[in-house]
Amino acid sequence: MKRGKSATRIQSFPFNKKILNSKRSNSRLDFVIRKNILSKSKRSQANIITVVLVILIVIVSLIIVWNLVQPLVKRTTGDISIGRLTLDLEIDASQTQLGNFSTITIARGSGKGDLTGIKFVFTNGVNGYVFTNDTVVLKELETKTYGINLTGNLVGVTGVQIYPIIETEAGNELIGGVYDSFGSGFS
Repeated sequence: MKRGKSATRIQSFPFNKKILNSKRSNSRLDFVIRKNILSKSKRSQANIITVVLVILIVIVSLIIVWNLVQPLVKRTTGDISIGRLTLDLEIDASQTQLGNFSTITIARGSGKGDLTGIKFVFTNGVNGYVFTNDTVVLKELETKTYGINLTGNLVGVTGVQIYPIIETEAGNELIGGVYDSFGSGFS
């Protein structure tokens, strides 16, 4: 330390393996070194702020996407039921007759599923007629014969397809795909 009226304390700062003596001098070297330290700290702050902003943008984007997708997922999961996969319906060809008064014998196999009705689709090769039966429902391992009068609705019936109507876990009715068909005329 210097002695006298203007005694100042000299502090040493390690910077890039050089020792910087700082006594608030106006030396060019001191100014350049301080400017480098300041600019590096500002750059590192800018990098941190950029990373934080990107993380916030990602989080906000995820929240927006989730709020758009969640109602759709909730609606469609109510229509999923095991009954669609395990339900087994089959037309007994030996006891089925097509005509103006058609008799269709359907056997239900084992398999869970709340069958609430059956949709019959009749065709004559050109036109079609849809009949829905939701009064006489098959239980597991049961066989029933359905008599359907087609007089005035369809002439010259050549084929029939059956579609199950299933009640989903959410309580909605859902029409399944074609389970069986008899005759011809379907493409």
